[in-house]
Amino acid sequence: MKKRKSILILLLLIAFPIYLNAGTFMFGVKSWYAQWDSGLGKTLGGYFHDYLEASGTPNTTTIKPGNGYLAGPLIGYQTEDRKISFSAAAMVFSSFSQETEFKVSGDSADLQLNLERKDLDFSMSYSLTDYLKIFFGYKFMYSKADLKFVFSDGSELDGGWYQASNSIYSIGAGTVYPLTDRTLLSGQIGMLFVKTKFESKYGTTYDVENSTGYTAEIAFNYLISESIFLQAGLKYQTFTFKNNDWGTNEKDSFMGITLAAIYMW
Repeated sequence: MKKRKSILILLLLIAFPIYLNAGTFMFGVKSWYAQWDSGLGKTLGGYFHDYLEASGTPNTTTIKPGNGYLAGPLIGYQTEDRKISFSAAAMVFSSFSQETEFKVSGDSADLQLNLERKDLDFSMSYSLTDYLKIFFGYKFMYSKADLKFVFSDGSELDGGWYQASNSIYSIGAGTVYPLTDRTLLSGQIGMLFVKTKFESKYGTTYDVENSTGYTAEIAFNYLISESIFLQAGLKYQTFTFKNNDWGTNEKDSFMGITLAAIYMW
């Protein structure tokens, strides 16, 4: 029972480590199935709406939230004194579909918006008690959008590609509550501090303001053996994407279900 309870605490290391047995390593896979209300996508939709309006082409351009997933491997380790924990996840596999509505002078046209995203996450935490910890994190979030306008007469307008590289620093607190000897409920909340580099295929770099946001997560964890556990949870992340050159100010929000499978040794 005592050993099993110690192993259950390992579950926190996926997203919010707290403490482990001395010198414990872990390796696994994690995925995030989410709705992405892309700040990059909405910024581009707003820009091209204004661009076409200024060139004498009245239009209605709407970028709706898209759906998709992020997935990749993760690793973790905790120091011998069980106070400091480290984790890293490379969410490099992704696929997203983005819904758009585009009308020009009352006629429907097709706005094709293809989004790509990759996240690299690093986290360090310090345990204050058995049930409370503080964490510090860094996320590198890369997103890219390719645009193309297809009009009813068959003509096309290549919107080019645009990419945003976000350095996101986080700080927050987390907690855990054991439910049984094999399950526990865990959660965390934190502030985000975001620095963004935004550029296009044409070599232009745009002025995007530094911003803040927040992240929150709750998860249910289940130990299926002495060395393997599963996790399912809900996670939400949001921050502001403000482009001063284009005069746009949009929120980037990402919310969905997280799943993970972890091996410990």
